[in-house]
Amino acid sequence: MLTHLHALILPSGTRVEVREELRKLVGYFENNRHRTDYPTYRARGWDIGSGPTEAGCKIIGERLKGSGMRRVEEGAASVGALRALYVSGPKLWDGFWAQPHRAAA
Repeated sequence: MLTHLHALILPSGTRVEVREELRKLVGYFENNRHRTDYPTYRARGWDIGSGPTEAGCKIIGERLKGSGMRRVEEGAASVGALRALYVSGPKLWDGFWAQPHRAAA
């Protein structure tokens, strides 16, 4: 992406606002290069799209909005944390449950 953006040659007479927006776009990708190494992420089996996150939100939303359920912020945060732990894999999930826990107050 950066190679393509750096190679762009804007026509003479391009408005200053357009040039500034291109400059900001290039800066954004340069400053976030460490967050967008998609080939490496894919090689490690990491998701790069929003689908898994959106699916998780849907699951949590269904859990919180089910028939007869009351929505409490603290409970919602707990459900979200458990969901994140679960999708992180069996090692983290099992490790969490293997630890001693205090009884809820």
